[in-house]
Amino acid sequence: LGSIAVLGGGISGLTAAHRILGKFPNRRVHLIEKSNRFGGWIRSERLNVNDKSFIFEKGPRSLRPKSGRKTLELVELLGKKDEIIFADEEASNRRFILNEGKITPLPSSPLQFLSNPLGRILLSSALFEPFAKKRKNNEEDTSLGEFCRRRLGDQVTEKIVAALVLGIWGANIDKLSLESSFNFLWKVDKVHGSFFNWIMDSVKQTLSGKKEKNTEDGMSPFVANGMKQPVFSFKEGLEALPQMILESIKKSKRVEINLNTSVTSLAFDNTRNQIRLSIKDGEDIWVDDVISSLSAGVLAQILDKNSEAIPLLKDIETVSLAVINFAFFNKDSEGKHLQSSTKGFGYLVPPKEKEAILGTTFDSAVFPQHGGDEIRCTVMMGGDLSNHSRVVDVSKHSEAELVKIALSSFKKHLGLSKLEPFYNDITVCKNAIPQYFVGHARKVEKIEKILAKEFNGKLSVLGPSFFAPGINDSVNKAIDVVDQK
Repeated sequence: LGSIAVLGGGISGLTAAHRILGKFPNRRVHLIEKSNRFGGWIRSERLNVNDKSFIFEKGPRSLRPKSGRKTLELVELLGKKDEIIFADEEASNRRFILNEGKITPLPSSPLQFLSNPLGRILLSSALFEPFAKKRKNNEEDTSLGEFCRRRLGDQVTEKIVAALVLGIWGANIDKLSLESSFNFLWKVDKVHGSFFNWIMDSVKQTLSGKKEKNTEDGMSPFVANGMKQPVFSFKEGLEALPQMILESIKKSKRVEINLNTSVTSLAFDNTRNQIRLSIKDGEDIWVDDVISSLSAGVLAQILDKNSEAIPLLKDIETVSLAVINFAFFNKDSEGKHLQSSTKGFGYLVPPKEKEAILGTTFDSAVFPQHGGDEIRCTVMMGGDLSNHSRVVDVSKHSEAELVKIALSSFKKHLGLSKLEPFYNDITVCKNAIPQYFVGHARKVEKIEKILAKEFNGKLSVLGPSFFAPGINDSVNKAIDVVDQK
């Protein structure tokens, strides 16, 4: 009963607010967002250029159904099933790595493990993995880099894993927590000791009937079908997801929506057993509970200066990224076709290549529904500056300089020196991706315990600063936290 404030209008905050309104018919919700829009880093833009109409993503660009059951169920609940689009399957399954300066496909068939240079590295690693050293104390967290070098070898780690991690986290694998960033791998290492043992244990459980079968029980036909797809988005881009949630929230008479509203402090009042939110240039708001989806750094700024959580919150670091969108005609000035060079999901660049960019997605191949016959690509740069000497600090360059660096790298990698875009745009995402360093899970546990004590169990935290940065992960966690209220 009573009122609850949701701080932050990104996907975590919106999902939490929507869930509260649906689950607790007697609770009022204050949805508070500092900026002038909802959606957080999710932003899609439809452009009309040169008689062409197409969509570019300025932040996240697609969703993976594997972790997206609750997202799909939410879309169905909102009555927006028809807004979902699925990616081109062939393009989604063709992924590339820059290897020794050349865009090289990751193996996608048994034969390619023999003919493909990256496939041969993976095959060799798989054969020797059962004999790799085990950790002495597998109860403790370790870095992803340590785990992969020990179990998979240096080549797989540096040429493949490090590139994949850059595409997700912009991170240095030797700092990144295995437990918090790739929990499945941590459990494999802790419980089974190796991938081989994990496979054998799974087979034994299946044969003995102890392992639950992966069924579609409880899923609607829409969700079951969606879960089988490689990647999905929406007709008008990913921003359609927060917008459709917001549209539903606005229909309730029990919600107060506050844009351009800054919370300057949070304080628990023992006498009233409530939390006071001080609002910049506004009246205080008193609520019975608070769910914060703010970043760790922002939350630290509004807590009481004596809060024991502040040093821990400030210790959660972030990295910045630049997202550069390019639209090209299908042929360059020499008549070379670009489409054949961009038929796939995109390519990632491992740190050992010491290139200025993190990778490129081939947007028009993955989601042709978002445009026409133009070639759409997105280049990413930035991330952890300790990865190598040529990492671009996106906060210290002008947007024009970043666009120039991105285009130069892209042209070099594709071998199309005469290629010029007819459209480009850039979004610099400062402090966008939190970094889960070794020990992150213990740190979050401490933060939650401290806040529970200081706010009498009335303040919960959500969002990528604490629990997995993906959109699906944010939706899942928001629903779980509300359901535990």
